[in-house]
Amino acid sequence: MSAALRVLICDDEPPARSILRRLLAREPGIEVVGECGDGRAAVARLQQGDVDLVFLDVRMPGMSGFDVLRTLPVEATPAVVFVTAYDRYSLAAFDAEAVDYLLKPFDDARFARALGRARRSLAARFAERTEADRRAAARAAGRLVLRGVDRTVFVAPAEIHWVEAADDRVRVHTESGVFDVRDSLTAYARRLGPAFLRVHRSALVRLDAVLAIEAVAGGHQLLLRTGTRVPLGRGQRRAVEARLARE
Repeated sequence: MSAALRVLICDDEPPARSILRRLLAREPGIEVVGECGDGRAAVARLQQGDVDLVFLDVRMPGMSGFDVLRTLPVEATPAVVFVTAYDRYSLAAFDAEAVDYLLKPFDDARFARALGRARRSLAARFAERTEADRRAAARAAGRLVLRGVDRTVFVAPAEIHWVEAADDRVRVHTESGVFDVRDSLTAYARRLGPAFLRVHRSALVRLDAVLAIEAVAGGHQLLLRTGTRVPLGRGQRRAVEARLARE
C-alpha cells in the first residue's frame, strides 16, 4: 500500500458522490483518485490498477457494481465497499467479498465504521502479500521457511543440524531454534539434498554436523557438534562412516 489510501468513488448520483467526497476529505491518509458515474467508466478507471479502495454503487447505468467487479482479475481487485439504497443486494455483496455494505442514507458514524473495516482489510492483505514475497525470496535464495509459534525464520540448509520425524510432522533443529513443519521425513530429505543423510528411520542428519559415532547399549549413536546425540539405525554405521570419509 502507498502512504495514502487511494480511493475511487463510483456512483451515478452526483449528490451521493459529493457526500462520499466530503466524508473522505475529513479522514487522514486518504487520497481520492477519481470519481465515476457509470459502470463502464468505473471499469476503465479500475483497470489502471492504482486503486486501493472503491466505494461502489450497486445499480449504475450500463453495468452494475457486480458486473464491474467481474471484469477485474482477482489479484487486481481493490477492497470494495458497496453503497446502495437497496438492501436486497447485501448477501450478493458479501459473496463478492466486499468489506462492507453501506445502505443509503447512512450517517457519519456508519461511514466511519465502513472505512475502518476497509483499512483493516487492506492492512491484512498487505501483510499477507509481504509474507508471500518474503517466502518467494527465501525460496529463490535456496532457504527454507520455518514457522514457529511467535516467529518465522528463513534458514539455509547449512543452518540445519538434524531433522526428526514427529507424528505427521518433522521437527527441524536449527541454529535459530526448533521448528515443527507439517511434512514427511522422506520429502524433507529430498528437499535438503545430498549434504544430509537418513541415519535412522526417524532421523535425518547434516553430515558435516557429525562429530563422532558412539557405541551404546544395543547399537550406535551420532554425536553432533552441538552436543546432541542422534540414534543411528542398525546397518547404517558403515554408510555414515563412508560418507563422512568422503566429506
